[in-house]
Order: sequence, then C-alpha cells, then structure tokens
Amino acid sequence: METIQHADTFFFVSTIGFVVLGVLLVIALFYLIKVLANLRHITDRVRSMSDRAQKEGDFFFTELHELSERMRSRTFNIFSLIWFIKRIIRKYI
Repeated sequence: METIQHADTFFFVSTIGFVVLGVLLVIALFYLIKVLANLRHITDRVRSMSDRAQKEGDFFFTELHELSERMRSRTFNIFSLIWFIKRIIRKYI
C-alpha cells in the first residue's frame, strides 16, 4: 500500500515538473521567434541600404577585423584600442 502512495507522489511531482518545463519551453520559443523576426528586419534593412552606407559598413567591419587580428596576435595593447577609436571617429566626423 505504501509503494502505491510513493508511485502516485512520483507521478504527481513529475507531471508538475513536465508542465512547468513545457511552459518555460513555450516562453523561450516565443522570445526566440521575436528575436528572429527582429534579425530578419535588420538584415532586410541592411540589404536595402544605399551604396554609401554599405561602404561605411564595410569600412567599419574591416577596422573591427583588424582590431580582432591584433588582439589574437598578442600585439594588442591600449594603443591599439585608441588607434581603432581614432580611425572610426575620423571616418564619421
């Protein structure tokens, strides 16, 4: 008789756990869909940008790539970061 009570308790607790897990999964999927929709909107805007804006974006990503290469090559220091910031400011101001 006691084993039946333990089994009932186990099934009750596991059912509640699965329901909570399912609700959390639905919430996570909802936010994931919102993020993907925003990402799609951003990529559509980038595709429709003018040539000048695309060139500026390419410049920024080239500079960012150079900075990351310096960081990987162990020659990165505070002056590299200052150099990067100066180049970006000089380009846009």
